[in-house]
Amino acid sequence: MRNPAILLLCLSSLALSQGPAFFTLVKGHPLSAEGQVQMSTTLPNGSKSVSTPVSWKFYRDSEGRMRTERIMAPQSPYFGTAIVEIDDPVAKVKDILDPTKKIARTFAWTPFVLPSSQDNHRLIGPKIIEGFRCEGTRKSASLGSVGNMVSEIWKSEELQLILLMTDTSPIGDGNQRLFNIVPAEQSADLFTVPAGYLIQPGAPSDPSWRPIIAAAPILPPSNPSSDGAYRIGGDVSAPSLISKVEPKYSEQARDAKYSGSVILSIVVDSEGVPRDIKVVRPLGLGLDQAAIDAVSQWRFKPGMKGGKPVAVRAQVEVSFRLLDKVP
Repeated sequence: MRNPAILLLCLSSLALSQGPAFFTLVKGHPLSAEGQVQMSTTLPNGSKSVSTPVSWKFYRDSEGRMRTERIMAPQSPYFGTAIVEIDDPVAKVKDILDPTKKIARTFAWTPFVLPSSQDNHRLIGPKIIEGFRCEGTRKSASLGSVGNMVSEIWKSEELQLILLMTDTSPIGDGNQRLFNIVPAEQSADLFTVPAGYLIQPGAPSDPSWRPIIAAAPILPPSNPSSDGAYRIGGDVSAPSLISKVEPKYSEQARDAKYSGSVILSIVVDSEGVPRDIKVVRPLGLGLDQAAIDAVSQWRFKPGMKGGKPVAVRAQVEVSFRLLDKVP
């Protein structure tokens, strides 16, 4: 669904909506699985607006090669596009396939690096998910006046795979899960570029972004908050992105091959200019400021109320992932 009043809420510390493409090299655990992301936003009357599920398929062979087949999520500027990603840590090559255009963009493979800090994480579990024993971690993060967000991550040591991630907060919930998991060797054809594809080199680096419109504190639909910004819902529509500036990798993060996402809280004013930019979830190594610098230059079509442009509070996720060009 693309109704701007009920756009997806995504707050996960592990980039919930991206699917399992961030998994690192795991040998000796071949399998196939299906995945799904489901999100909801809490409306002013307390009811839930539930998103259309985003699904994908995931394959991994004994050498650690991975294939992800997915339709790009509504948060992505490439929404609706079918994308296949092949990660080959053996050859150290990553291919992104566009089946519609039969084009393969080739990059040097680098593993996704999760932030090392485990502050405020608490071990929970175990529990059985899809027939596999999983151990979990739980973390609570403050969302200011909104309340707290509780995130859980459940991983199977047997499969070396995260099977479930959840976020729960007063303004919305999200979960990513894997199911129909079949431990078995996969065909080698799944991890090669098909014949007939035009192979193109990728960009030297590919910091990506995904705008996320999320509900602000629960307020009567017609009343702005103390900063003059309205929450999305009812007769208030969401702003939409018109132009953007790509974030720049800091040298410190590039040298450390550091990847991840920064979540920012912003107010898009009645002129479509972002202001009051604050870091909701930091990443560090200079990437927080890089995200702020980029988003401050973005321009939006402002949210509307009663046919007039108004200031609207939103959240934006800026993802950084190094994809060095193949020599």
